[in-house]
Amino acid sequence: GAPKRVTIVDPHDGHKVIGNIPFSASTRPPALSFSRNLFFQHVDGLNGFEVAELETNTVIARVKHNRGLGIPVLPRQLGYLGFSGLSRCHGLSVHPDDKEIWSVCGRNVAIHSIDDRQFPEVFHIELPGKGYWLTFSPSGEFAFIALAGKSEVAVIDTATRNIIHTLIAGARPKRNIVVD
Repeated sequence: GAPKRVTIVDPHDGHKVIGNIPFSASTRPPALSFSRNLFFQHVDGLNGFEVAELETNTVIARVKHNRGLGIPVLPRQLGYLGFSGLSRCHGLSVHPDDKEIWSVCGRNVAIHSIDDRQFPEVFHIELPGKGYWLTFSPSGEFAFIALAGKSEVAVIDTATRNIIHTLIAGARPKRNIVVD
């Protein structure tokens, strides 16, 4: 629901609110470019993500993925109903080389170029289950995607863009983090 925005705070000034970025719907996982000039945001009801420019705190693009997730379900925050059940976008991360944004939506990973401000989709990976949070190894060599329904984490070699392994992760992993 509300407020459909991201609040920006200054951690060096008592966490004072210094701005907001309005989005089209309720926000889900975000990602920040390493150059810190672009902010990527999953929003409810979108098979894709929105992109904000941090200099102006305005949305500059609404990027849709090439592969559908099914039929939209009301209310919008529920996502899309397809052959594999209910799906939504819920994993977003910028590759450490700051050239690609990876977006997990249902069983799909859409990889988009950041260098082109049209944010074209340059590659697609199909997951063996519904994906959730996504993170990269510090070097960017591997991507890790939680597969909640399978109780696993998919490990992707980012150079070949192939799933090279799945890790047993316990009951329904959804959020993951890599610590260096």
